[in-house]
Amino acid sequence: MTKTRKEAGCIFFDLYTVDGAPDTLVVYEHWRNESAVWDIHFKQPYSKETGALLKEALVDDMDEYMNFVTEIV
Repeated sequence: MTKTRKEAGCIFFDLYTVDGAPDTLVVYEHWRNESAVWDIHFKQPYSKETGALLKEALVDDMDEYMNFVTEIV
């Protein structure tokens, strides 16, 4: 995929806008395993900077906006 983040363990990472909701973004991502997210992705300087900016911009705590799927049945 040409838009996929070039980062170890990242299978895809896509950002979408939502029609009719100009203040809403959706990030859809898939990582090889939890370690790729927690030990690699979130420790990158750009991830830390983005997290700080989102924390300032969001109305509630960022955890209120994040949903994790670990298994699809």
